[in-house]
Amino acid sequence: MTRLRTTVGVGLIVSLLGITTPARAQVSACAVSGEFVFAGTLLSAPGPGQLGGTLVFAPPAGCTPGAVGTVAVDVTLSTPGGLRQIYRFTDSYRLDGSLITIGDGFMIMGVAGVADGVVTSLGVNGGGSLVMTGTVLRRALAGVGGATGPTGATGPTGPAGPIGATGPTGATGVAGPTGSTGPAGAPGATGATGPTGADSTVPGPVGPTGPAGAIGPTGATGAASTVPGPTGPTGPTGAASTVPGPTGPTGPAGAAGPTGPTGATGAASTVPGPTGPAGPAGPTGPTGAASTVPGPTGPVGPAGPTGPTGAASTVPGPTGPIGPAGPTGPTGAASTVPGPTGPMGPAGPVGPTGPTGAAGPGALFVAAHPVSSALPRFYGIVGDTSRAADNNSEVPIGVACTFNLLQVHATAAGSFTVTLQVNGVNTAMSCTVGTDCFSTVQVAIAAGDRVQFSVTGATPQPFSTFLRCQ
Repeated sequence: MTRLRTTVGVGLIVSLLGITTPARAQVSACAVSGEFVFAGTLLSAPGPGQLGGTLVFAPPAGCTPGAVGTVAVDVTLSTPGGLRQIYRFTDSYRLDGSLITIGDGFMIMGVAGVADGVVTSLGVNGGGSLVMTGTVLRRALAGVGGATGPTGATGPTGPAGPIGATGPTGATGVAGPTGSTGPAGAPGATGATGPTGADSTVPGPVGPTGPAGAIGPTGATGAASTVPGPTGPTGPTGAASTVPGPTGPTGPAGAAGPTGPTGATGAASTVPGPTGPAGPAGPTGPTGAASTVPGPTGPVGPAGPTGPTGAASTVPGPTGPIGPAGPTGPTGAASTVPGPTGPMGPAGPVGPTGPTGAAGPGALFVAAHPVSSALPRFYGIVGDTSRAADNNSEVPIGVACTFNLLQVHATAAGSFTVTLQVNGVNTAMSCTVGTDCFSTVQVAIAAGDRVQFSVTGATPQPFSTFLRCQ
């Protein structure tokens, strides 16, 4: 992970070197704890650009002076040329008096503000080959961010990379639907007629009774019989007598007479009689006329012997339906020769607008000021200056911006007022010191305006100021 290193710059670069180490606030090893907001400007390569992010400090166990704690760094560099680089890592830090050294000295910060024994602000003031300026504020005191910068233009789409190696063969797909049935083949030749089956052992059903024949004519009357004839047929029954006659004697039984002619067939019985025994088979009758109604198909006879193979057909038969797909074979070994690189694809469409960039930190001014008993006094917003005459400490500002945060820290309790002056006139941005104070009144200035601090009241101890203009 690339790490940023800092060194003392010029102009707006943080300057705490004017205070000797004994005059700085001496704080406990546990006074630097929690999340701090870092905002600054990188003036050397790969800048110039804006720096912004957080430092999260974890103090050493027991708060022993000089002991080593850990700090999580998460800082982003954004340059006007579109470079955006993130520096994210965890390293050690050590607090000596009022100086904090991160890692092997890539970032050195001085304590700029303390409240109730807790460090509230730090100033960057030393390091290696990179030139930067900035300030570090504890999260509870971080000011409101500046206006959001415009979104950068989307870069062109890069060329397509080479085609990757061929992946393994996929699983077998689902079988497709069955194809339609082909046309029916020509009917085969009729097989030979099988032998006649054996007679049935089960009698067939009795056929219906035929119609009765006509009654024949009555025969001629024969000679008088010498033998009493048979009793004639009973005459019709007379009308019933109303007086019963006497019963006559019973006569002798007469001889049996010949059997009379068969009488007419009576009406069909409504109760079926028992089936008689089967009679002998009659002679075969003549062949009847051909039936106009097909009879039932007889049972299939046994298969006849296979005939000789016919000559090869000169007309191709219809194609049968496609059989099911065979199982997928095993995957072949990977090729040892890379395939050719395909041509570069066309440029893709313009991507969506990127996210809004982080708000810039603006211009930051940090200065330390010595003791002065002759008041009122006038101090520069950077450096270590003190003047008795007005306008002798003014600094011209090269760009238009709005001052929106003033923070004052005294190394000991006191009572004095620090006011921002623009072009020699006091503004509403002012705060009165006990040990620390700050003002968030907004004061807009134009490019070329001159600014300085006016201090009234006794300043029996050194103090430092932090000023931000966005």
